[in-house]
Amino acid sequence: MFNIRTTVIIMPIVIAMIVGLTFLQIYLSKKESKIPGLILPSIFFILSVIYSVPNFQNALNFSFSPGAFLASVMILLICNVPTIIYVLIYLHLRNKMNKASEINKMNVQDLD
Repeated sequence: MFNIRTTVIIMPIVIAMIVGLTFLQIYLSKKESKIPGLILPSIFFILSVIYSVPNFQNALNFSFSPGAFLASVMILLICNVPTIIYVLIYLHLRNKMNKASEINKMNVQDLD
């Protein structure tokens, strides 16, 4: 069981990792190529599937019930929260980059 000392030590590390991964996602999403910005969402999606598959197997094999299946779906959704956040960051920055690119093209056309 965790005590308060362990929590005080672990929480800053977890927060630093979250902040670092978020800045990494922003950096990768701003690259010219579309692929680097999809690396972190893909990793987190794969990890969430790996984590939630045993729950689905338990729900289906041992004692199928709607409650167990719903719990497995909820675990999958909760595990995909980082995936959703990183995809939203990616889409926002790509949309912003596309608008800037279109404005630059229009400015070049206006100069001609």
